[in-house]
Amino acid sequence: MLNIQLLPKVETLNDVLVLSKTKQYNKHKTNLSTSKRKQVFPTSIPFGYEIATLIEKPKQKNGKLIAVELKFRDSSRDLYETYYRLVFYNVHDFGFSEELIYYESIIIKPEKDTKNYKIDLEDKAIPFGIKGIFVGIETIKPDHIEIINSLYLTTPSILHTQGKKELKFTRFRSNNWSKHSRKSVFKKKYYAIPFIKTKVLFEK
Repeated sequence: MLNIQLLPKVETLNDVLVLSKTKQYNKHKTNLSTSKRKQVFPTSIPFGYEIATLIEKPKQKNGKLIAVELKFRDSSRDLYETYYRLVFYNVHDFGFSEELIYYESIIIKPEKDTKNYKIDLEDKAIPFGIKGIFVGIETIKPDHIEIINSLYLTTPSILHTQGKKELKFTRFRSNNWSKHSRKSVFKKKYYAIPFIKTKVLFEK
């Protein structure tokens, strides 16, 4: 039977310097929205339907998303109440990317009489890339809602506006995405897109 013993050996290592570079942001908050047009209109969206809308960035700098504001309208008391899930997608060189940049589910539950709904994201560390960010909005059926027939409307409805560019992608129940090119019924030269306001802090 072998009896093996290990002898300790002490060595002095060179000093290791660990540097942590914290990103510095401007104090000024930049307001960005899907459109500057004032005309808005409600659009009822079925449960399971998701819209990803591009928020473009005016300057070639990285930043972080700190707030999102949505606008709603309740057009009838007879519609099905709905919740909404917010999701954030990356933008690649060719446009929309299915790559998530934030994995926590953000569920919002606007009341029927809600007009403006602001979501504070300052503590979420959601990056706002050089090309912008896609804000995904999915219609979620609450557990207490029972659908009686297939023809239904949801409330409160997200207000849409008009934009000059095709900034919206859609899908239903996590199926494949498609570029949404439907023109606005009010302005034939413009596209109908959700009216989304954001606040962004850009890096120094």
